[in-house]
Amino acid sequence: MSRERAGILLGLFAAVSYSTQPIFAKFAYAAAVGVVPLLIVRYLVSAGFFWALVFGRAASLPPRAVAIRIFLLGFFGISVQVFLFATALTRLDAALGSLLLYSYPTMVAAGAIFSGQERPNARRLFALLIASTGVVLVLGGAGSGGWDTVGVLCALGSALGAAIYLLVGHRLLATIAPLPLAALGESGAGLAFLIAGGTTGQLTFDFAPGGWWPVLGLAIVSSIALIASLGGIARVGPTTTGIAMMAETPLTVLIAYLALGERLLPLQLAGGALVLAAVILLQLGRPAPGREVASPDREVIASAPPVPL
Repeated sequence: MSRERAGILLGLFAAVSYSTQPIFAKFAYAAAVGVVPLLIVRYLVSAGFFWALVFGRAASLPPRAVAIRIFLLGFFGISVQVFLFATALTRLDAALGSLLLYSYPTMVAAGAIFSGQERPNARRLFALLIASTGVVLVLGGAGSGGWDTVGVLCALGSALGAAIYLLVGHRLLATIAPLPLAALGESGAGLAFLIAGGTTGQLTFDFAPGGWWPVLGLAIVSSIALIASLGGIARVGPTTTGIAMMAETPLTVLIAYLALGERLLPLQLAGGALVLAAVILLQLGRPAPGREVASPDREVIASAPPVPL
């Protein structure tokens, strides 16, 4: 199998894995699992998995100053973004929440333009226009589970958090190899949730035994999805991997329909299609993988989708 085909398949596999995350979360919530306990297990299991890979493969760690910054990005950046999305899923359908979260690439583009990191052009401005229209259409109707204002704000806040995380950490993320990057980021988020649970009295795991399978399932598929996405980036670059991983959102909509009976209105589906079309426009305008960075194991991770949960 060629390196390019392997990279694309890894991106698709990551998309399939990521698409199940909101479904596992929904099943966990149905078993009375709280948001914080769910995220504590998810991130501590994933952090342990990646540290095992780091030491098992004798991967070189970054300088202490860089490691601390990546850890803090996980502690403050990933944790806030993920907590908002996990909270949104307690109020919104999984499909609707995922569609709103996927507005983050256009937020990144808008932030890059306003901060002077990128110049505005017709393609970027058109992508922003159709993405904005898509979000309006998505919010134009309610799915089977409905949505409320707090849930919508949490989902959009999560998208904004992902955009800020990528804009702020773009250059830093490009300087560190994938495995230490994942281990440090997951550890930072895991510690944040552990502290939150201890200080708010939510560090309890007394939910029904049936709640453990979606909790552990989320932790496992999250680790698999992240390693697959990093593998895809290492082979074909973040642009191609990001496009392949766009299958995540429609797959989430499909699985939510099959597993949870969720339905979106045609207007919302059309809006979701516009949001995805905007992402395609933005991704296709990036440089070819070989011109993005000098080293394939340090490609710009910021071009790939963030972890939803």
